[in-house]
This record gives sequence, C-alpha cells and structure tokens, in this order.
Amino acid sequence: MMTGAEADRKLSVMQVFASSGWGGGEKYAFDLSVALARDGHMVTVVSRHSDIIRDKCVGAGFQYEEMPLGGVPDLVSAWKLAHLVRSAKADIIHVHNFKDAFTAVYAAKLCGAVKVVVTRHLVRRGKKTALYRWLYRNLDAMVFVSELARGEFLSGVHSLENRATVIYNGIKADGRQESVDVRSRYDIGKDVFLVGFTGRVVPEKGVDVLVKAVGMTQSNIAVLVAGSGDIEYVESLKQLACEHGVSDRVTFCGYVDDVESFVASVDVGVVPSIAREAFCFSAVEYMKAGKPVVASGNGAQAEYICDGQNGLLVPAGDAEALAMAFDRLAGDAALRERLGKAARQTFVDNFGYEKFYGRMMEVYRHVVSL
Repeated sequence: MMTGAEADRKLSVMQVFASSGWGGGEKYAFDLSVALARDGHMVTVVSRHSDIIRDKCVGAGFQYEEMPLGGVPDLVSAWKLAHLVRSAKADIIHVHNFKDAFTAVYAAKLCGAVKVVVTRHLVRRGKKTALYRWLYRNLDAMVFVSELARGEFLSGVHSLENRATVIYNGIKADGRQESVDVRSRYDIGKDVFLVGFTGRVVPEKGVDVLVKAVGMTQSNIAVLVAGSGDIEYVESLKQLACEHGVSDRVTFCGYVDDVESFVASVDVGVVPSIAREAFCFSAVEYMKAGKPVVASGNGAQAEYICDGQNGLLVPAGDAEALAMAFDRLAGDAALRERLGKAARQTFVDNFGYEKFYGRMMEVYRHVVSL
C-alpha cells in the first residue's frame, strides 16, 4: 500500500508517441501530457520526426525530443532514450506503439529504475514468439482502451493478465470560446440533414462505404468528411462520389482543427469503419455533444453504443444498411433527440476526462510503488 507521501509525489513521465501523424493515439498521449503538466508532474515527449507533434508539444511547454524509433533492432534510439531518462529522472516511460515498447525496455535495462507502461490502441492478438515473451516479462503494466482490445490480445498471451487493465479513453473539452458555423462555412442549408465523419481518411475507416451509402439514401442529406489522408486515396474517394452521383453532397474538408465546433454543427455522427476499432474517439466526441451516432458494430463501439437506445449500429461494410439508418434518423426528429440525450448520458457516466485521468494515475502510482 502506498504511503501519503508516495501518493502525493510528483512524477516524471515520458510519453512516446505512436506515429509521426496525428490521430486518436496521438491525441490520447497529448491530452494525458497536458493533464500531467497541469498537476505539476514533469512531462517529456518523444516522437519520430513530426512537425505537427513537435509544434503542439513545444507550444504546450513540454520538453520534446525526436528519435528514429526504429523498433526491435534500433539500439541507437534505446541509448538516446536511456540518456534522456537519466537527465529527466523519469519514473515512467509510457509507450503507445508496441514496437516502441522494445526501445523503452532496452532503455529501462540500461537505466535500471524506470517503469514501462504500454497502452494498446489496437485490436490484435498478442504475439507468442520468444522475443515478444521476453518483452512481456519486462513490461510493468498494459492498458487496453476496451474490453475487445484486451480480450483479443490476451487470447494469444496469458502471462500479462495480472498486469493488464482496461481504461476507456476520456474526451477533453477543446475549450474554445466561440463556435464556428460549419453549415455556413460549407454552404449547406438548414433544411439539409447533415452527417459528420471525423477521423483519418484511410481505407479501414470505411469512407468508401459512406460515399456509396449517400447515393442510396432517399433523404435530403449531405456529408462532411473531416480528416486528412493520402492524396491519391482521397482523390479516389472523390472519383467514387462522382461515379455515384453524390459529389455535390459529399465534401472532403481535410484536417479540421476545431473538431468540437464541427461536431456541434452536424445532425448525426457516423463511424463506418470496416476494421475493428479498439475504441473510436470520434464516436464518443459525438456522444459528448449529445449527437446520435451511426456506427458499424464490429469494434468496441458495441461496448458503449446500444442499438436503438443511444445510437444505431449497422453491419460493417453494408452501405445499404448505413443508408437506411440515415433515412430513419433524417425522418424522425424525436428519435434523434432521444438517442442524442441517451448518448450524452453515456458519455457523462463513462467517458469524462477526469475519470480516465484518475484511473491512469492509479496505474502510474502502482507501477512506481513496485
């Protein structure tokens, strides 16, 4: 059991970002870093070369370092990370990509005292090779963002069960003082049923299914796709919209910084992912705003969206089912209001940021006390 002094001690935490882009995993690490710094803990951020991560982290006042983070064979990054751990007197290295966990464990072996925590943001079975078994033995804690992610991982690995915990992601308010009228920005009339997609524009997110669904709807509907992706892939989606005769109803907005205003301006959020989502920040952002969500039911969405009660679930990859859900919501304002209110309550009960942060601090305090 921790003493009062141990519970109050300020920690030095190193956050190792998952990739060089900006997505749910990066937002998770950044928001956690902001909360830690707010409470007087020391934060050091490590990432691959990334303009967006550097600018956000330096702007927030964090010590920021770039490393190659090349995975298993990258001993140079491990040596650099160990040096940084010593200079920052780090208590914890928190990793958000499993390949980087090797680098963190190498650094911990060189330093001796630092603890390694890994958050698993994917739905994937744990590997059983000798190399990975060695890695698992040297992790102090694993945090999974859903029961689905935990269950899938541990179906291949059982040695980590007593160090594995589920902590649902928390969503922070953006803190913006003024709201942006997205309908005016994109010249969309008030009589148009407006659907919003937020996230990375990549094949596994099912944006192609969304485009096809728009062409099948019977309602006066428009879709805004907020997020960045490979230029060639985005162009292929625009071409798909032309082929289905909906290029005037599907707008690709690119990266949108004011997500809170975007979400507040639409009627319904959509999560058409064909891959299994380990958590799905975007769905919960719509729920936070009291918006009903139409989501594919093949991922962790089914853990917090109950079909017909606080949202609608459809089979992954089924454009016709998605279109029918849009038509159902577009024609029933009372249903939208009921689902939206229930979605908001689900958010309040489960996804407030301080609840997430408190549980993460429990993990940090526990591993430091070992």
